[in-house]
Amino acid sequence: MEEESEDHLSLRREEIVALSSIYEELQLNADGLSGTVVIPIEPDKPVPIACGEREGTVKFLPGIEFIFSTSAGYPETEPPSVSLKCIWLSDERLQSLREDIISLIWMSTNDLCLFDLVDEISERSKNVFGLEFLDISEQVFDELVIFSERQQTKIFEQGVYYCEVCLENKKGVDSFKLPRCGHIFCKVHIFH
Repeated sequence: MEEESEDHLSLRREEIVALSSIYEELQLNADGLSGTVVIPIEPDKPVPIACGEREGTVKFLPGIEFIFSTSAGYPETEPPSVSLKCIWLSDERLQSLREDIISLIWMSTNDLCLFDLVDEISERSKNVFGLEFLDISEQVFDELVIFSERQQTKIFEQGVYYCEVCLENKKGVDSFKLPRCGHIFCKVHIFH
């Protein structure tokens, strides 16, 4: 293979700079042409999970790690090298997903496609890749429950809520939501 031109190398680097401006959490490797981004998973509805006799639902799932690198043949003759990691999807399903998105996106265009690959995974994750429920190990079950609860707490704490006792809006970190009825009051009135 002939040596890569500066213009071509610059094109590959520009794509990754653009990707890092979209995904702040993207971690680049020292070469500037490879890295990892965790794709957030935002299901359209709560996801049923099961482990033997245990069942539940979660509103949030840990992201999918998208590990990529590009070579001198990318994008004209070679797709980007991509691997996926996720605690709640099997290796077989991840491999199938990887092959499907490369086939769908890169093979149809032979063009710069890192953003399109990440975006396709994000879109497919909204329906949890067509899975009716997640049948997972006990350890993963517990991790998903804890992750979902932490995400719900984080979102609640970032909100602003009206306290019907003091008749004021209060930050989520200063509020408490009653678990059974869902009423929200500021912590001053709940804990004093």
